[in-house]
Amino acid sequence: MTDASLATVSTRRPPALLRAENITKTYRDGVETVWACREVNLEIFPGELVWLRGVSGGGKSTLLMALAGLVGVDEGSIYLGNSLYSNASAKARARMRLTEIGIVFQDFLLLEEFTAAENVMLPLEAMGTSPAEARAEAARWLEVVGLAQLNDRRPAQLSGGQRQRVAVARALAGGKSLILADEPTGSLDSATSHEIFALLRSLADQGVAIVMASHDPSFSDFADVVYDIRDGILTRIPVPAESS
Repeated sequence: MTDASLATVSTRRPPALLRAENITKTYRDGVETVWACREVNLEIFPGELVWLRGVSGGGKSTLLMALAGLVGVDEGSIYLGNSLYSNASAKARARMRLTEIGIVFQDFLLLEEFTAAENVMLPLEAMGTSPAEARAEAARWLEVVGLAQLNDRRPAQLSGGQRQRVAVARALAGGKSLILADEPTGSLDSATSHEIFALLRSLADQGVAIVMASHDPSFSDFADVVYDIRDGILTRIPVPAESS
């Protein structure tokens, strides 16, 4: 093999983790048709931090939930790896989410009666992991997100930023390589939001693919790829590294 061939092999991009092809999703609002996604095409690769931006009602949250398999699409296809994810049964999509896709919501969705560790253990035990192994893995993920000393605290004993870090640890549990985050800093102050953005950036640098829907313009400092979505139309916006 020539040196040129070696260079080509070494820079070849890995396969997409998630791929959307011409997906369309509409809603009815009285007599009006609302376009949430209009022939959207999108590929998500390992280690990418992708920002979906846009005004409220533009379609970013619907697109994210469609990618998560929580909202069905009217037309088009979504692939998770080589699997046609969008056509799978609801049960199959739920199983694939459990093992392949982590989801982070704005409102944390932690169980208040459970400790931080117990919240992170939930998806692990649902996968069939033993309680002892699940607790040990939960402790590792809480350490990754900077909460190693707070395993036994309940959500009410944590700050908003700490609760969201628990939610990120829960999303990562099981070693998931793709995280979908819907306005995860929407209820946080600017300083705490910056901390969560930096955490997501760190995870992407370790190879996790992250797609985040957010209206916060400060996220542009952290994102590798930026898309704007308005009236369901997705447009890629060049970032400085792409423009240079």
